[in-house]
Amino acid sequence: MDLNQFKRIIDQLPDLRTVKLQGLGEPFLNKDIKAMAEYAKSRGIRVITISNGSILPETDVLKFFDEITISFDSSKKQTFESIRRGANFNKILDNVRELIRTRKENNLNFKVTFNMVVSHLNYSEMEDVAKLALELGIDALSFVEVENWYIPSQKEFAASSEFIRAAREKHEEIELKVSKMRKKIQKLRNRFFIFSKKKKNLSLVLLQYFYNCRWLYNSLLYQNG
Repeated sequence: MDLNQFKRIIDQLPDLRTVKLQGLGEPFLNKDIKAMAEYAKSRGIRVITISNGSILPETDVLKFFDEITISFDSSKKQTFESIRRGANFNKILDNVRELIRTRKENNLNFKVTFNMVVSHLNYSEMEDVAKLALELGIDALSFVEVENWYIPSQKEFAASSEFIRAAREKHEEIELKVSKMRKKIQKLRNRFFIFSKKKKNLSLVLLQYFYNCRWLYNSLLYQNG
C-alpha cells in the first residue's frame, strides 16, 4: 500500500480510533511508514505496529507511534533462531534495549510490548520470556497460540495443519502457565503498592493471552489488488 492509498482509506473512516501499520512483512521497511504514521496522528488516530525487531527506526519515525510490539518467541538464542529463521537473536535483543533507551532519552511516550507466538516448541519458555520482559522494562507481554495462515489450496497447508495439531496438544498446559504467571505478577503488583511510598522501583508487565485471533472482529483488512 502506498501513501496515497493509505490517505484515501483514512479519509473515508472519520470515526477511526486506532490504526495498526502491519502487513505480511517488516513494517519499518516501508518507505512511507513515517508519512503514514504522521498522517494518522494528524487525524487524532492512535498508531501501533508489530515488528520483528530487526530494524531500529529513527527517532523522527518513533515519535508518531503510540505502541510498538516486538515479536519475541523465546528467551534462548537457539530456540528463537530456529523459530524465526534468518533472525539474529542478539541483534534483536540489542535493538529492543536501544528502543527503550531512545524512548527514555527523547522523552517519547510510546509503549514497547512483546508478543510471543506459543507452540509446542517454546511453551516451556513462557515464564523465561516474561522474566526477560521485566528485566528489559517492557510494558506488556501478549501470548497468542500459533495459527494456520495458509489456506487449503496452498501446498504448505497440510504441513502447517499438522504443526498446529501438535501445538494444540499443549493448549491446557499453556493456559495453566498463563494462570500461574498472572498470580505471580499480581503478587508483585501488590508488593509494588505496599512499598511504593518507600520509592522501591519495581517494573511490572501486563500479561495478555489470546487463544483465537481477534483481528477479523475489530479490524479493517485492505488488500492491494
